[in-house]
Amino acid sequence: MKNLTAFTTKISFIILIGCFLMSFNRGTNGVRFQDLNFKEAEHQAQYRKKPMFMFISSPTCLQSQRMEENFKNKEISGLLNKNFFCNRYNTDNTLNLLRAQSSWGVRSYPTYIFFTEDGKIISKEEGYKSQAQTLEMVQNAINKVQELNATKGTVANK
Repeated sequence: MKNLTAFTTKISFIILIGCFLMSFNRGTNGVRFQDLNFKEAEHQAQYRKKPMFMFISSPTCLQSQRMEENFKNKEISGLLNKNFFCNRYNTDNTLNLLRAQSSWGVRSYPTYIFFTEDGKIISKEEGYKSQAQTLEMVQNAINKVQELNATKGTVANK
C-alpha cells in the first residue's frame, strides 16, 4: 500500500510539473486561442471582463493557415492576449458555417471580428493580412474599445 501511495504521489507530481511547463510555454507560442462555440466564448469573455477577438477560419483555407503565422508574432500576440479573450471559430461543420454566415455575415475566410464584453460587434474585417496590417487592425480595435469605455464612463458620470 505504501508503494502505491508513493507511486501515485510521484505521478501526480510529474503531471503537475508538466501542466506548469505547458502553461508557461503557452504564452510564448503566440495568441492563446480557445476553440469554443460562440455562447461559451461570449460567457468566458464576460467572466474575464474582456472584449473578445474571434478568428473565423476553415481548416482547408490556405489564407487562414497563413494567418496562423502572424498570430505567432510577439507584438501581435502580446496585444491580443493582453486586451482580448481570443477564440478561434472553425467553420468545419455545417452548424458553425451557418452561424458565421447568418449571425455575422461571414462571406470569406479568414474573418476577424472584435466584440464588446456583451457580444456587440466592434469591428469586422476579412481576408489575409500582413503582419503590419494585422497589427494595425488589432490596434484599431483596442482604440475602439478604449473609446467605448471612455464613453461609458462619461455617460455613467452624468
